[in-house]
Amino acid sequence: MMNRNQVPPQGEIVAINLIPVRAGVPVEEFAHFSATVDQPLCLAQAVVRGFEAFAVQAAEPAAPDPMAINIVEVMRVRSWPEWERVRDRLPAMRPVIAGFDELVDAAAVRTLVATPILRSR
Repeated sequence: MMNRNQVPPQGEIVAINLIPVRAGVPVEEFAHFSATVDQPLCLAQAVVRGFEAFAVQAAEPAAPDPMAINIVEVMRVRSWPEWERVRDRLPAMRPVIAGFDELVDAAAVRTLVATPILRSR
């Protein structure tokens, strides 16, 4: 989640979610949720331009707590404020929120919000 004191970037952004699943939740359970609920419902929203999820298989040993992150999601949205409105207010998104809350401690998720670096022409 973005810090409430931060100004959201304007225009298209990429949100990279670093997700640790709850203790005792198999990564495969989150993967099933992602493939059958999270990705399809998010991609059905006009604001979402792309969504991929990845199960972390390994991390560099020098990384701080390298296996604390189990899932990496990469979502491209046309507007961060619009995405937040859809995510938080649209009834169709309730299964996503409920499933996510069951499998993940949302407070432990780290989100990187990035803007594309465009190639020179």
